[in-house]
Amino acid sequence: MTTVDLQHVNHIKKGNIRLKELLKYLGNRIAVFRKIKGISQNELADGVSVEIEEIEAIEKGKSDPSITLLFKISQF
Repeated sequence: MTTVDLQHVNHIKKGNIRLKELLKYLGNRIAVFRKIKGISQNELADGVSVEIEEIEAIEKGKSDPSITLLFKISQF
């Protein structure tokens, strides 16, 4: 984890982070790992059976994905 990641984790543990900030952080991490794996948004959407708009919204922090969807994304 980078220093920035650790700062976010510490804020989350202390309860100082708002849901909106958490969703933006989560979406950013999904986008980063998707790009590292060389997967397009469309490929990820198809792989987890959602519309591409849902992946776009998640990565922008504008969607509150279910635990089930997050698990599918993590396993893709």
